[in-house]
Amino acid sequence: MIRKGLKNFFVNLKYYFTPLGVLALGAILGLAIALPVVAQSLKELLEYASSVEGVQLDFAAFLHSILDAVLELDWQNPSKALATLISSEWLNQTFADSIFALVQNAEPVAEQILEKIAACVSSFVVAAVVIIVLSILGVFGGFYVTKYLVRREIARRAFWKFFLVSLVDAVITAALPVLVVWLGALWEPSVYLVVLALPLIWSAIALLEAYLVHGVGKLKLKDVITVKSSALLMLTNFLIILIASAATSVISALFGDLVGLFLGLPLLEIALIVGSLNAESFVKETAELKAEVRPAEA
Repeated sequence: MIRKGLKNFFVNLKYYFTPLGVLALGAILGLAIALPVVAQSLKELLEYASSVEGVQLDFAAFLHSILDAVLELDWQNPSKALATLISSEWLNQTFADSIFALVQNAEPVAEQILEKIAACVSSFVVAAVVIIVLSILGVFGGFYVTKYLVRREIARRAFWKFFLVSLVDAVITAALPVLVVWLGALWEPSVYLVVLALPLIWSAIALLEAYLVHGVGKLKLKDVITVKSSALLMLTNFLIILIASAATSVISALFGDLVGLFLGLPLLEIALIVGSLNAESFVKETAELKAEVRPAEA
């Protein structure tokens, strides 16, 4: 099972650019919507500042001042830097400092300029939210498109079986917490035992769902769901996640956390997808081998 699972992962790395491309598409759509709004707001702010009597604003110097402030952020910690970059407090302060550093004799209309800055910053925040939301939708879209492609590769199933597995999964997901509470009421330490055994339990559940899709009428349930097969599935999926995480860490170490996140995300997505389908792949292959053996025996 381990060899088959790892093979599934490495073979399906050919879909690496699918989640990456859908993510990029989401980000590009966000930028296409956000940039005109940002440009218009920034233009109105600069036009107002320049319209003040006796004021001369150097647009290039203003942008240079903003760029310097952006570069001063801690980009060794990309998530913190990006959170700061889209915060209204940082934007208000940075825009105010940049404009008043370049605009002379603006004190009489400082309050009005600050109001314009606040309006401009609001549009920046909205634009950032649009980009983030569409990028996140790109991540989810890429995940499901990739999962569809990977499923076709290793574990096709009829559409009605999707609803069957979804129903079983919903029942088990709802029943498992109830079972844990019930066991805890009978014997409190059992809760800790269930938590420790949870990865193994989920592997057994995945094998049960795979059996319902690919094994009913072809295999015996006891041939599919065993402690050994559940443990091997758990180990296989752990190794796949470990490989994807290690590759992401290497990329981050070489090129920075932001690049590592962007380039490593498809690896992690494919690892999760393959991990979710390895049980079906195992049961499907076992059923096919069993079907080949029967005619030979006959």
